[in-house]
Amino acid sequence: MIALACIGEPVSWLKLERHAAGQRDAAIASHVAACPACKHCLDEIESDLVALPPLSVPVPRKRSWWPRLAPAMALAAAAVIVLVLWRGRSEETPVREDVVMVKGIGEVVLGVARERAGVV
Repeated sequence: MIALACIGEPVSWLKLERHAAGQRDAAIASHVAACPACKHCLDEIESDLVALPPLSVPVPRKRSWWPRLAPAMALAAAAVIVLVLWRGRSEETPVREDVVMVKGIGEVVLGVARERAGVV
């Protein structure tokens, strides 16, 4: 194949494709008529027009029922937790203000240690 050179400023491939697709420009048409290199490129573009096969439309998947029920199940679980906590509070023993209690064995031991001149 002989390397062809453009007679002036080469026309871009995109402009040649647009020209072949029907967007006619008088400047490109006159350049292609006079330039064998650009005419060769336009002929390659026009000979390469092949119809592509139609794309198949994918069948939509059947949606699962689980995502639609998840918010309702979360709300029901939250309601159960609230009911359990609410009932647990009403069954507590009443607080008696006349009695002071210590949790554990029943006696409080307090120890104080002090340091003086490096001796405890």
